[in-house]
Amino acid sequence: MNQMKFKIPKYDKYTNYFLSALLFVIDYLSIVLAEQSAFVLRNWIVSDGGTLHISWLNFWVVFPLLYLLFLNIEQLYNRRMQFWQVIEKIFQASLYAVVAIVIVLYIGKIAASTSRMFIVLLWLFSFIYLTVFRYLTKKFLEKIQLLQIPVLIIGAGKTAELLVKGIINDAGMGYKIIGLLEDNCVRNGILKRFLFR
Repeated sequence: MNQMKFKIPKYDKYTNYFLSALLFVIDYLSIVLAEQSAFVLRNWIVSDGGTLHISWLNFWVVFPLLYLLFLNIEQLYNRRMQFWQVIEKIFQASLYAVVAIVIVLYIGKIAASTSRMFIVLLWLFSFIYLTVFRYLTKKFLEKIQLLQIPVLIIGAGKTAELLVKGIINDAGMGYKIIGLLEDNCVRNGILKRFLFR
């Protein structure tokens, strides 16, 4: 039995706050990039229909805040979940945000001057960029072992091995396995990589 001492760093207590702030910034940048991509592509496709103009307030503040609001409502800043669930929630949040943007445009009486193609492209690019940038961020943080929640697994049987594989193979969870608590010795398998208590 391996009896090593492991001390959890103090910053691990604040992991959820730091990760939420980092994801908020990454999401904001993803949304602005999606807006820019949709804007450029729409003006390139419809070159003879005139250039689309969007106010700076809508581009930098209103549209991104609507997206961030729905991402927050879908609990993408305060819940750990498997990455396929993250993708599902991003899809829903993007859809709701685009509907909210259309409503805001109609209320502001500027819907007639806003391209439908821009709105569709914005939804498409925002879904793609939010998913890709979140995945890359989570994988990078996992690789450098930063902003991961430390987990001690009780048991070292088949169920524990399946749990460890699930945690290791999923980018959305953000857990760092610090060890296993088991009174029997483990001879082989994936569990040999972790500390035993």
